[in-house]
Amino acid sequence: MKKIIKLTESDLTRIIKRVINESSNGVNDERYERMMDKLVMTYYSKVKYRKQGSTIFMFVGDTFSKTHRVRNSEFKKSNVIMWYSSFDDRLTIDLSTLKPLELILPSLNDVKMIKYFIKSMTKLFTDKFGFTPRIVHIGDKLIMDKIDSTPDI
Repeated sequence: MKKIIKLTESDLTRIIKRVINESSNGVNDERYERMMDKLVMTYYSKVKYRKQGSTIFMFVGDTFSKTHRVRNSEFKKSNVIMWYSSFDDRLTIDLSTLKPLELILPSLNDVKMIKYFIKSMTKLFTDKFGFTPRIVHIGDKLIMDKIDSTPDI
């Protein structure tokens, strides 16, 4: 007979930090990749989708709001976590979507972890729509340069 155990977010954070600390001697890339994949699927399992023209927006929350420019070059915060343009077959991931995972994975500034994140977000998109975008991109040139210069995982 299976037993149902309820975990709070702090319990989950504590367990994952312990696993990371125990495995920090000789990091296993495949293990990190699987862990990131599970975390992304957990955090973003309730992502909603909206199509506008040739673009599909993936967002969180009850209402859809795109980022848009307001006066004096300020930008209004949005709840869009990634968007796909069929025009250039490009999936763009908003790097701020990493924020909810920072408490669990303190090494998220590591380029490899960001690459794992990109791979997991691409999988989330592919699972929903049944095809993989030709280009996957993060809207931050400095980070994309670092990612491009880091060997594949």
